Amino acid sequence: MATTGTQLRPLGIGEVLDAAFKVYRERFKTLALCVLVPTAPLAVLQVLILLSIDDSTFAPDSSSQADDAAGTALIAFGLTSLLSYLAFYAAAAACIRAVAGAYLDTEVTWQESVKLGLRRMLPVLGLSILLGLVTTLTLPIFLLGVFLFIRWSVTIPARVVEDAKWFSSIGRSWTLVGGRWWWTFLLVFILVVLLVVISIVIGIIFAIPAGLADSTIAGAAANLVGSLAVNVIVLPLGTAVITIHYFDLRVRKEGFDLQLLADSIGTPAPAGVAHGSGLGADAPASPQWETGGQSYGGFSAPRADEPEPRA
Repeated sequence: MATTGTQLRPLGIGEVLDAAFKVYRERFKTLALCVLVPTAPLAVLQVLILLSIDDSTFAPDSSSQADDAAGTALIAFGLTSLLSYLAFYAAAAACIRAVAGAYLDTEVTWQESVKLGLRRMLPVLGLSILLGLVTTLTLPIFLLGVFLFIRWSVTIPARVVEDAKWFSSIGRSWTLVGGRWWWTFLLVFILVVLLVVISIVIGIIFAIPAGLADSTIAGAAANLVGSLAVNVIVLPLGTAVITIHYFDLRVRKEGFDLQLLADSIGTPAPAGVAHGSGLGADAPASPQWETGGQSYGGFSAPRADEPEPRA
């Protein structure tokens, strides 16, 4: 997909969604592995733990030995569930890395993405908990909660791409979304509706074998597999939309497209974009740009001697 130079321009809502679907289709294998590698082993382990528990264990007349075995298995299931929760955020960060590379038309392997995702896992988790807590506490004042949720909607991409600190990432999102709140609200609303519909459809598909299962454990195992399938489809698509929206905001406010073009041909950035893009004497303290080279928050910009991007 020829993203650089063609899509690095201000996009409409439909164009953001279209670009996200293109990245999702053309890099599906990479994105699927970004999700499966961190999460699938734990999901398989959870299924095996569930299958190891005999349904008779939960009968009123079960022996104490069987109860102890079931208790141990349930504790193990709880621990793997916690690890799965962490793995989800590692997968999210990995998907953002892969989408950013695809959108900037650079080759990014799933191994590189997962490695970065594991490094960013705890910061992303912490930010998600912090923002979720603040948003939840402000939900009684509904409009305030919605306002903050949208204003902070690109915090996670800023954290992953720019490797900014926690509050710097929050501030970056606040600044980027400023002046584009309603536009961002509409995009996020469409995305949430789309992902909910997809999740429901997949849930119904896997609910059928779960309902037909001849045991509680088998049904739970089917539900776990369904959850994994939802993650493989929903997580990459959701991160693709939000990450491309993040870059679109930078194009609009920081001349990000002009900066990449200037670097690709080895010339200084136009003076008009020096301040907004973090170049020159007025560069902000936030580490989104590593000046003096071709690295942007850990991502390599296209070079002039690179072959033409794939059509």
